[in-house]
Amino acid sequence: MAVKNFPDISPDANPSFTLENNTTSFESTLNKNVQHMELPGARWRGSVAFSNRTRQEANKIKAFMTSLGGKVGRFYLTPFDAYQSGTMSGAGVVDGAVASGSSLLNTKGWNADQDKLFEAGDYLEVNGELKMVPEDVSAPQSYIEYTDTNYMPSPFDPEGWAGPSPNGTVTNVTLANPSGSSLAGECQIVSGDLVFASTTNSFNSVSGEKIYFCFIVKNINANNVFFRFQSDAGIEDQTRVSLSTLTKVSGSSDVLVTQLSDGFSLVQVERVTSSNLTNADILVYANGDGGTLYVQAAYFGKNPLAFPYALYNQFADAGEAGDYGYIGYNETIGGGLINLVSTNYDPQMIRSVNFDPSDFYILKLRVRENIDLGGGSKSMTMFFRTDTQSYAVETRTDFSLEGTISSWVARVGPDEEGFYSFEIDMSQHPEWLLNGDIKGIRFDFTNAQIGTDTDVDYITIESPELRQEYDAFWPAQLLATADIPIAPPLRKALTGGESIITSEPKGKFYLGSNDQSWDINVNGVQSMGFDFIEDVN
Repeated sequence: MAVKNFPDISPDANPSFTLENNTTSFESTLNKNVQHMELPGARWRGSVAFSNRTRQEANKIKAFMTSLGGKVGRFYLTPFDAYQSGTMSGAGVVDGAVASGSSLLNTKGWNADQDKLFEAGDYLEVNGELKMVPEDVSAPQSYIEYTDTNYMPSPFDPEGWAGPSPNGTVTNVTLANPSGSSLAGECQIVSGDLVFASTTNSFNSVSGEKIYFCFIVKNINANNVFFRFQSDAGIEDQTRVSLSTLTKVSGSSDVLVTQLSDGFSLVQVERVTSSNLTNADILVYANGDGGTLYVQAAYFGKNPLAFPYALYNQFADAGEAGDYGYIGYNETIGGGLINLVSTNYDPQMIRSVNFDPSDFYILKLRVRENIDLGGGSKSMTMFFRTDTQSYAVETRTDFSLEGTISSWVARVGPDEEGFYSFEIDMSQHPEWLLNGDIKGIRFDFTNAQIGTDTDVDYITIESPELRQEYDAFWPAQLLATADIPIAPPLRKALTGGESIITSEPKGKFYLGSNDQSWDINVNGVQSMGFDFIEDVN
């Protein structure tokens, strides 16, 4: 029989809920000394009443009671007195194995700096067991955790971040720090610039993506640290951060500094790429003759969230252009653009897609006309299709370079390069949300003209919600461990990784009696109640 949920009906004002401990006593026959022993099997139990209920409410409760088959059935119930007072912020999990019978949970994954993670009397659920927290629990800052997308070699081994440098040394030493590792890299600068972190040909990136370098640092007497983002094309940006003030001195990357424990600070550098990067990597070095700094916990990588929040094409190579099919166009890739020359009177650029139109609906593109043929050469249109709609007039959007555009289209231009930029809110199209997922998009960059010459820089369809999440991302999370006392003790051992449930924690119960009954008065108003006991198997 499947485990049921307790009906969403409030009981009378005074339900009971209590812990029934399993103890035994031994009394000495010689001196009457008494010893008490706690045994396994402590369980929650309670009783509940529903007085003067309408027929509709009463029927729901009666149906629930009778469906349990007496004591055989099981149901989940959140304590009626559960008033969670702690902050309980984060995704706490059990940290390592915990033996059965334990009254303490070692946990991790909580957001840092919570003075009252739990307050005495709060409930939690772990591995299907309902527990009370009998004491206040705090969650101070304990460690740093990075997102999985880390291209940094040996992220917790500073000696492995870079090869030998003639200007100094990087040596792993035992040093208290908030990285989660007992080691830190001691960087001794002899003279000039000491490179302490570098990567080689890590990944490719398109213009507008975000890449990061993060590490924790404890400065002794060094001057600056430099972050150089580079690729096959050369240096993308070099940002300098003062180690004495931990503020950005120069460069165009964003810097976020957070004070940590043990005298360390977390430095996160975010670079929004201004061009397509091939074999992107980073060089990090410090200066200050005779200076010393300690480093640990390095991260280098791209923002792992979808970019740019949907399907994207910046036409830098044939691979990007290959996402589309071309009818009546001669297409050429070069200089980060796709050039389209029409060869018939109805040329089309088509891409198959598959996405929810309620998620992705902001379409952006940048386009210019190289040859003005007059007539319909400046008249551009976009169509979409679904499983039930074809590329038809009902799905049309006009985004012409001059003249009429659809009401949901914003046009800016031309700029100094002759490009027009369009932002199209497809959610305002009368058909966009009505016929299921979008399965294809089509662009006609001319109307009834042969020989039109058009350059397209990019086409993207974005999700504003995902973009907000993308823009808010930083790789490093400041997390905390917490040792949580619990009552009653664990019935079953834990292996580690089990979630700590704090929102509506539940236990599993059964009815205290095989008999159910209810009272009905002359007006049909009904009253009933029952006892329940926790299943400790």
